[in-house]
Parts: sequence; structure tokens; C-alpha cells
Amino acid sequence: MSKHSIAPFDFESIVELYKINDFVGDIKSTDLVYFLLDVGNGDAQILLLPEQHGRRSVVVVDVARFKLVDRLFNALSDSPLLRNWDGEIEIAVATHPHRDHIYGMAKLLSSYTVREFWEPGCPLPSQSYFDMCATIEDIRHTTGHCLPTSGYERRIGNLVQLTVVAPSVALKHRFEEVEFDVNNSSIALLVEYPKMQVAQVGKRRLDYSRRRGNRLLLGADAQTASWAQVETEFPRSSSGDYLKADVFKVPHHGSKHGLNLELVERISPKYSLISCALGGGRHNFPHTVTQEILREAHYAIAVKGGSRPTDHELGIHQTSDQQLNNEPLGTIAVVIGRARNDLTLWRLRDNESQLSLQKAVCLSPTVVAWERVSGRPFER
Repeated sequence: MSKHSIAPFDFESIVELYKINDFVGDIKSTDLVYFLLDVGNGDAQILLLPEQHGRRSVVVVDVARFKLVDRLFNALSDSPLLRNWDGEIEIAVATHPHRDHIYGMAKLLSSYTVREFWEPGCPLPSQSYFDMCATIEDIRHTTGHCLPTSGYERRIGNLVQLTVVAPSVALKHRFEEVEFDVNNSSIALLVEYPKMQVAQVGKRRLDYSRRRGNRLLLGADAQTASWAQVETEFPRSSSGDYLKADVFKVPHHGSKHGLNLELVERISPKYSLISCALGGGRHNFPHTVTQEILREAHYAIAVKGGSRPTDHELGIHQTSDQQLNNEPLGTIAVVIGRARNDLTLWRLRDNESQLSLQKAVCLSPTVVAWERVSGRPFER
């Protein structure tokens, strides 16, 4: 089986097993929806935040290819998911200035109304970067411009919080050094929903601040030098691990320089998602060593030995995954509810020329879920 194949069993049987195929109809107004678009070895991510006052706010993280981002927005606007949407984007984030993350950012900034634009402030002499900077100048009178570092927190509405975990201030001071690796300027984001603080219920004031919501950790292209700073600035504590997240967007398309086992064990994700090209592209992403790190973190056998279930059953998904008939599974969507651990993973089955939300199918991400739904244990 190719490393880009989803599983050694019939895909249609999985769809029949779960019997969930109405993507739009299954999403509630209180759900947060995360999309990792199939743009090859690049990044394009969209967050639809829970409805407030009858509309959803939108956050965009990187735009490798504007055409595909625009196509998804058009499909969402034609559905109830973005009803009453006026084309306004709450925050657009250019995680770092490499072309495979910002090639379409200038077009996004000029085509939609963006309230806040975030970037690390790391210069790079490239046409994509120059185009982005010129567009920022053009819209500066209507758009806020933020250069965040680790520890910066931004609330959107009552229950969604974005926390910047990288880059650190120490790395930011090195941005203009000749030997600095631009990947380590990446803005890595922790998204938490619901992020609850204090609620007034009648005459009682209830403190929810210690309750952890569902979390997404979006790793951009941060590499080990950056993650070393993150692990120092966000240490484990007696009250838990701040880096623990339910969804982990694996950094740098599965590069061998993007993570280590201890980091993934700290995150302890239910889903690990990789944005990468079919066949690996010229960099052969995702690298085998990274895949093995993820597999060991999801299902450890290094000490006790044994064999693992497939990546799909472990909760490891790539945008380049294919069905056994070689049709693409494409864009990944994760629907996140208000209840703890209320997460559902979908595949849109889109391709270069076509995207339809009606083609989306729900897939179970973990061994535990497989056993629950199928009623039988895995052979280990």
C-alpha cells in the first residue's frame, strides 16, 4: 500500500458503516468548522466560527492558492453555513512569507474585506512577499496590521480564543540574520472553543475558566528551533499541559525538521493532519521519519512491540489521501461542537476543478471510534 493511500479496506464500506453523508445538514449553528484545503505542498486553512447574532465570523490562515480558497467560499456562501455573510474576514494570517503559504494572500486581501491582518514581520525578497506588502499598504486605512509573538491572545466573540504560541520574542529578534531559517518565523496558533471564563446565571456567578475546551494547534512551518522555544515558554504544569490539543495541523507538510516525538506526545492529538502533495512533490513530503513519529505518538509499540492499525484508523490524515479507486479525498474538514471531545472529521472529495459540499463524507478518525461503531475489536 502506498504511503498516500488511506486504508487497506473498501472506502465505500466505511461510508456505509457510519451512515453520515449530509455535511451541511449535520453542522449546528454552535459548531466551529475547520478546513484544511488540498493545495499540495502548501497551506490554506479556513475557520468558520460559531454563529453569533445570526452570522459566522471567518478566519483565514495562509492562502497558498487563492482560486481554491475562493471556490470554497463560494460553495459555503451558497449553503446555510455562511448565510448572511458579507464577504468580511475577521482575521487573515500569513504565517510566514514563503510562497507556498502566501502566493494567494494579496489576491485575498484585495478581493475580500479583511478586518485584521497578521504576519510575523519576517522580510523575504520574493515577488509574492512584495505583492502582499503592497496590498497591505493599499488597505491600511481599513485593515488592522498585527505582528504577534508567543503569548498574544485574541478573543473572537464570547467563546473562541486564538493564542499565538510561536514565534518567540527571542526568535523575532533574529529575523534579519542571514542564517535565520524563515520557517522558524512561522505563526503557530492554538485555537480553543469553547473558551469559557465567567458566566452570570441568575444571581450566581459561575467560574468556568478552568474547564478546557476543544483545541486546534496549527503548526504552520515551524521547525524544531521554534518548537524548542514553545516547549520552554509553555511548560507542563500540575494543572495540565497547555500544548495538549485535539487537532494538530502537522508543521511543514510533514518535514523531518518539523517535530519530534516528545512534542507530539505532549500535544496528544486525536487527529494529526498533514497538508501535502500526492506523490510527495520535490521534497518527498511527508517524510517517513515524521510519519513514524506520528504513528508512535498515536499508538506506541516501540517498547512492547506489536503492529499498528492503519494511519486512517489512528487519526492521521493527509490532504493527498486517495480512495482505493485513486479518486482524491481532498480537503479535510473538522466539525467541533461545544461539548468536550465533540469532533467529527469529514473529507470533501474535491479536486482541482470541482468542489461540492454535497460530496463530503464523514470518516471516523480513531481506533476507539472504529471499535465503538463497528462493535468489534481491532486485530492488534
